Amino acid sequence: MTPTPPPGFVPAAFDGARLVADLEATLDALPGAMAFGREVAPRIDRVVFLACGSPNRAMRGLQYWIERFSPTLEVRRHFPAEFVAQDAPRLDARTLVV
Repeated sequence: MTPTPPPGFVPAAFDGARLVADLEATLDALPGAMAFGREVAPRIDRVVFLACGSPNRAMRGLQYWIERFSPTLEVRRHFPAEFVAQDAPRLDARTLVV
């Protein structure tokens, strides 16, 4: 069953040029992000993601890819309420908290 849009709803036109411009900006940021990753990677042993709702679910994908390509890193993902209610995970100078 397809939902019916509310009366008067007019969908926005797709702006392909804007999409390409946004993607180009993202591509331009990649070298800096990769340099940061190379700088930080030797100094961390674990990553802790801490977020609510949709951001927490998005971090599930990040957790998967980190575990797939960096099998030596310990990766944890928490909702804030879980984080404060549980015994604290091991956090030290070699932990990256996002």
